[in-house]
Amino acid sequence: SIQRACVIIQAYSRGHMVRIRYKQLTSSILTIQRCVSTYIIRKCYLRMRRAAITIQAAYRGYRDRQILLVQQKAASIIQLSFKIYKTRKMMQSGLAVFIQSRCKGSLERKRFLSLKRAVQFVEDRHCYRLHCRQKELMLLQRQDAAVCIQSVFRRYLIRMKNRKSNAALV
Repeated sequence: SIQRACVIIQAYSRGHMVRIRYKQLTSSILTIQRCVSTYIIRKCYLRMRRAAITIQAAYRGYRDRQILLVQQKAASIIQLSFKIYKTRKMMQSGLAVFIQSRCKGSLERKRFLSLKRAVQFVEDRHCYRLHCRQKELMLLQRQDAAVCIQSVFRRYLIRMKNRKSNAALV
């Protein structure tokens, strides 16, 4: 009967240990499942968020372009209306004045363009002269360098010749 009691106590102890281990394993499994599920849901959420941001940015760009087109059309209409108004006002104040102002404007534009071409020609000519002068200076520097190198080499040859003749004398 002591033996039987020992067996019962051992069985109870082993059963208790198995239950504890079972609870630990199920707790660990639930934790791992919760972490994996959280990771998967977060990854899906981030992908959806990026997609939503991309769609929103595209829509906002489209909407802003449409608004800009409407504003540009409105500005064009306003400008055209103002030009028509100005023209009518000029016509009412006198056709001769209108024609004279247009003619003077055209002449001034032509004069300005000819002056602009002349200035451009002078600037181009000046730049060409500067470029030629720089090339000439570089050529002179190269020639001076070549003369210097030749002078050093000739002195070297003379030293070598003197050493040979001194060596022959000794």
